[in-house]
Amino acid sequence: MPEIKTRPARPEEAALGAHLIFLSGPAAFAYGLALPPERVEALLRSLWARPGNLFSHSWSYLAVVNGQAQGLLLGYTGAQLPGAMLATARALWGRVSLRQLATMARRGWQLQRISPRVPRGDYYIAHLAVLPGARRQGIGAHLLGQAERIARQEGCRRCSLDVFIENEAARRLYQRTGYAVERTLHNPRLVGPTGYSGLTRMTKPLPVSSGQPHLGAGRSRRTVSQAR
Repeated sequence: MPEIKTRPARPEEAALGAHLIFLSGPAAFAYGLALPPERVEALLRSLWARPGNLFSHSWSYLAVVNGQAQGLLLGYTGAQLPGAMLATARALWGRVSLRQLATMARRGWQLQRISPRVPRGDYYIAHLAVLPGARRQGIGAHLLGQAERIARQEGCRRCSLDVFIENEAARRLYQRTGYAVERTLHNPRLVGPTGYSGLTRMTKPLPVSSGQPHLGAGRSRRTVSQAR
């Protein structure tokens, strides 16, 4: 297996970051943002460079193999999530038309129906992706380990994520690394436009150490220890 290193993502890596985020759910992005794939990635590139929104570099880590970034982890705590959602709304305002925003809101609601609320004490893995040519090398599992390190630094007691019901390969990876199914929610309206019938919420409790900070006492995302 190759040596895998993890480092914080940078604003200037927007093309790679946006592409990896898009790879985590292409059909869902095209549906939710009501845009063709090329315009989805363009919008994600613009959001990547802005701090604090749901798709920002400021929440992201890249897995590096032989000097090349090959995978992405993007996540936040449940306590940070409302602020990230507000930052996203502000970033979109003026970038898309009011009609487009209304369509996004309507379709976003259909997606939100199958995604349970994220508890404040969770570290939520919003996007995990590996470039196609670099898969089956342990990069996904490595990034999940990085998520656990961040979660502990932030004082979280567990990691959580959502996986599409039909994405069996991803679900097997999460199960191998200790995640268990918490609940599954269906929305038949999504099958036609996305090919997915719903989401499964999976969680992994983290061991609590005596020196672990309480939620909110952890250091900022840019000072979390990096995996080497």
